[in-house]
Amino acid sequence: MPMNTKKKNLIDWINDNLVDLLTIHMFCFSDWVPDMEAQYMVGFSMITIIAFMILFNMSFVFIEFFRVIKLVSKKNINRIKAKFPKKQETTVEVPITFEKDKQVKIEEIELPQYN
Repeated sequence: MPMNTKKKNLIDWINDNLVDLLTIHMFCFSDWVPDMEAQYMVGFSMITIIAFMILFNMSFVFIEFFRVIKLVSKKNINRIKAKFPKKQETTVEVPITFEKDKQVKIEEIELPQYN
């Protein structure tokens, strides 16, 4: 049965081929291969294929796990930010008028007091 995405179809195809390869390896442990040394070497090949299959499939589990952790942490960070909104900066307009011949000292300007 086809999967929803091409990526899932590819993973399924690779897993099917690895299982087929392991099934062929099982024949090597029968009387089909009489040499015990050859069966011993085929065992290492089978262990390598099984290890690759486990690592291949677990990589997708870890990728999905870290994706979910990332999404949950972003959600919690946004929730915390919503509880503590930023303080808005207040701007104060100071009315200053300059006349041509009059000099204004900064100390003389009255600033409004906000509490």
